[in-house]
Amino acid sequence: MALYMVCLNLPPEECCKSENMFLAGIIPGPNEPSKEEINQFFMPLVDNLLESYTNGVFYSHTWKYPSGRKTRSVIALFICDLPAAHQALGFTGHQSTNFCSYCKLQLNDIDNLNVGRWVSHTCKEHREVALKWHNAESEAQHDIITKKHGVHYSEFLSLPYVNPIQSLCVDSMHAFFLRILLYHCQEIWGMDIGTNDGDGTSSDPVSPEIKLSPDFQRAFLMLCTGTLQALQKFKKWTLTNLAKDQGLWVKA
Repeated sequence: MALYMVCLNLPPEECCKSENMFLAGIIPGPNEPSKEEINQFFMPLVDNLLESYTNGVFYSHTWKYPSGRKTRSVIALFICDLPAAHQALGFTGHQSTNFCSYCKLQLNDIDNLNVGRWVSHTCKEHREVALKWHNAESEAQHDIITKKHGVHYSEFLSLPYVNPIQSLCVDSMHAFFLRILLYHCQEIWGMDIGTNDGDGTSSDPVSPEIKLSPDFQRAFLMLCTGTLQALQKFKKWTLTNLAKDQGLWVKA
């Protein structure tokens, strides 16, 4: 695992060029460090960041300020994949009971799409529980706190300005191109080179609302990859729309 930092004061097209990125640390393998071990890697970086934030750093000479300039630095965002993000900000893994870093939804209720019922985490509460974990005197107490709240201590919480709820930004490469987008395209939408679903040049005889329904999507995939016996288990309404969509429906 590598820790990189970029200066957001630079123009967007410049800040992520390799010559403008700072390699702040490397966490060696072959195995992922534990919650306690990873803080040892974060500590030197956090100490420097805390000094820069509280007392600042004086540069004796810069191009724009020949007489010198005092600066202060903060971390604006944590951009990482989910496992690294949860370790860095003091959350349990994305497959744990408390899987979400934004709300208190439980894993057994992961299909709950009623956003109004989601209870959000707060920075104050997260910090209080993380500090309680940090001050716990035994591994058993750690486990109790982690199991109940889905929180452990992270050295980055030593930075007073860090909001572990709002500072997290999951990077687009892992979230979309390697995970979510790939899964949705191949598994949910059935977009696969081995599936004969047309070339997109003709209009669909079935409305988009129907085609996006979960039953229709599952029936379509079953038509392409399953058996006739399995397809016959779907509701008549679903099979009728599937037949219309495939040009197999003739009204008597």
